Formats: sequence, C-alpha cells, structure tokens
Amino acid sequence: MSGSFTLTSPIASAEWDAFHRLDRLTAKRPDLWVFVCDPLTHALPAGSRALLEAVRHDSEITKVVLGEGPRPDLGVARLAYESAYNESARDFLLHAGRVFLPHSAHAAAVPWPIGSEGRLVVAVRDGLQLNRGAVGQYGAVDVGAVTNVVHAIPDQTINAVLTASRIDALCALATTWPCTYNQVWNTGLPAHDFLFRALEDLPDDIRRQHDEVHTSLAGKDLLLLLPHTTGPEAVSGVFLSTPQLASLAAWCEGRDIVLGLRMDTRGARPDRPAPQGVLDLSPARFPSLHAVLRAADLVLTDHADAALDFALLGRPVVSLVQHPAEAPRDMLLDLERLFPGPVVRKFESVFQALDSARNATLHPRYDAVRALLCDYRDDHNSARVVERIRAMTKEAGA
Repeated sequence: MSGSFTLTSPIASAEWDAFHRLDRLTAKRPDLWVFVCDPLTHALPAGSRALLEAVRHDSEITKVVLGEGPRPDLGVARLAYESAYNESARDFLLHAGRVFLPHSAHAAAVPWPIGSEGRLVVAVRDGLQLNRGAVGQYGAVDVGAVTNVVHAIPDQTINAVLTASRIDALCALATTWPCTYNQVWNTGLPAHDFLFRALEDLPDDIRRQHDEVHTSLAGKDLLLLLPHTTGPEAVSGVFLSTPQLASLAAWCEGRDIVLGLRMDTRGARPDRPAPQGVLDLSPARFPSLHAVLRAADLVLTDHADAALDFALLGRPVVSLVQHPAEAPRDMLLDLERLFPGPVVRKFESVFQALDSARNATLHPRYDAVRALLCDYRDDHNSARVVERIRAMTKEAGA
C-alpha cells in the first residue's frame, strides 16, 4: 500500500483527505473491477448485476462487490464481498481501475472520495428514465437560486454514463451533472439483458422469481399496476383512490385477469400488505423488477420509469394521470409525445384504453417511441460495455 490511516465510521474529514491523497498516488489495476451496491436497498442493481454476469467466467478479472448487510448470493465463484466502510473496501477502491456505481444514488454509493484520474468510473443505469428521480453527483440544484452565481464546475467522479439512445442520453445527463455528452456510452443498458435473455439463461434467482409470479397467475393474464408515486398514497389518492382500485379489481375479475401491484418500498414500511384482491409484486417479495415485467401482459401506470422498459417487450402500456399539474415538475419527457401508450386523464377512460390494449391495438406512436428511446432490443448490452472497456484497456497498454 501507498500509506495507511486509522479507519472509523462515519468517515472523518481527516480520513477523507488522506484517502484523496492516497488515491492520487496509488497505481490503478485495470483488472480490478468493483461493483457497488445501492446504499438504500443494499442490493446490487440490475445493471451492475448484468455486467458482473458478463464477466463471471473471466479469470483475469478480480471481481469485488461493496455493500452493507448479508452477502448476496450472486452465484459467481471467487467473488469478494466487503462492507463499503471497512479497510479492505478502501484498499480495493484505491487500486480499482474499474468502478461501477448505481446511477440512482451514485453521489452516496461509497463513503470515499474516489477520483476518475487513471480510473474508469461508470454510472450504471437500471432502465430508461421518464422522471428526474436521481440527482447529479452534487445533489439537486435549484437553478433559479444560482443563476447569478459564478463558480467553477467541480471535479467529476464519473467519466462514463451508459445509455440506450440519443434521447435517453439527454435524460441521463440531466441527472448526472456535471457529466457531458462526450462521456456518454451508447451501448444500451445492461439491465435490459434481463428483459430479452432466454428464460433458461437468466441467473437462477431471477428465473425463480419469474416462475413464482407465473405460478401465482395460474394461467391468467397479469395487469401490473406500476405507480411512480411511492408509499400508501400511491393507491389511496394520487394514482388510484381506494374506490377506483376496487372498480379496477372488479373489471379484472370479470375478464379473468390478475391485478398485481408493484411499488417501491424504499423509505416505506416493507411489511405493508397489498390491498385486498391485489397480487403483491413488491420488491420485498420479488427483488427483480425485470422478472415481474417479463411476467406481465399489460401495465397501468401514472408515469413510472419502468413502464418504458416494459414497452420494449412489445406489450401495451397505459398512463393514467389524474392530477396533471403535479406531474411535470419531476418529468424529463413529455407524456403526450414520448409515452408509448395512451395517456388518459379521467379514471372512467381507463377501461376503454385497457380493452383496446387487450385486443392488441397498440397506440399509433408505440413503435416510433420505442425506436427513439432504445437503439438495442437484445441481450448483448453488457457485452457491448465489456467489449468497449477491453478495447480501452488494450489501447492504453499499447
């Protein structure tokens, strides 16, 4: 090692400064790849998981996962797992030539001030973005409050952002400031591999979750409720009121359809039960979003990001926005122009839209929007990222 210091948690300012100095002095290993878990869920995000799968048999790459909580069962041999706060994690990060951060929480993913000098730091996104959601490396910025302030652009931690198309790149950059367009890697999103890969080739845990959902359906179709709004209000006012949910459940029952609900449980009570008559498809039961999306036949949402990912499968999506004045503040795309399905404003109109969707009548802009949002609808997204990294490594060693 280039030096040492006493480690405590949380990271003290002296330790922060010492790491920053050591990081600039320590030689980086391009064969050391560090994958960082989401600090909120403590799980390895789907995009990073897909990249790890792509190199799982590469014995020349040292693979390390940093997280908190129990060691995840990822089915990868010779995989190191460390707490992000311990000294081993610090040493791995100091030497790592490749670091993969969860885009949704990249500013808080590791407690150490890792730099991008001599190191590739990749923001790995788990799906397309309809909403702002994540913020830049330095937190949310109130543009109106800083219009008259002149200051230097801060140093960047991230030097590569994975995207699926040119429009998707604009969405990614809007939430990864101060990254710029020349740091975009339009390789496709690795997480999409889990949408398009043959079922038998999926990781065992994702395949098991998919099979469990299918077993729960007992041969019926699945209408998946996928609200962007999280917490109890998602199904008791903002997205659907309790009476509206009951009406939708009755509509499904009359057509032999299972009504399922998936809400983000981060920050909410993980043990909160799904409403009566609704299949619980929450992350607490099924950690893999892609396993649930693959099992669904139809999605009803307000404006959830994952509805765009689902549409890549060629299946219908419907948006219900009953309070349009609340939606634009957080949205990156215009629903009326870049949502691949019908956008309805009144609950009474939902049933006609769902019936049309069930009759295989896709919205006129469906195919055009899918083509704009995603250049790749295959399971080679991770392979393209790995190929680019290997080419960069070879060029640097030439």
